[in-house]
Amino acid sequence: MQVIAFDPYVAPEQARKLGVTMLSMEDVLQQADFVTLHTSLTSGPNGTRGLIGSRELSLMKPGARLINCARGG
Repeated sequence: MQVIAFDPYVAPEQARKLGVTMLSMEDVLQQADFVTLHTSLTSGPNGTRGLIGSRELSLMKPGARLINCARGG
């Protein structure tokens, strides 16, 4: 299995050590068969509220699955 991810807080070197390919969020949504969310709910310009909306869902491949493991409202 190839693991791809988007995480603005993980250093590229750490991802390489774990065998993870870091991509932009848009690239992950376009390429992944399964997308999992693991985040807390935050507001503001850099918050996670509204992280996945209709635009992001439209980027996903037909048959791709979104698994929401996020925390919050």
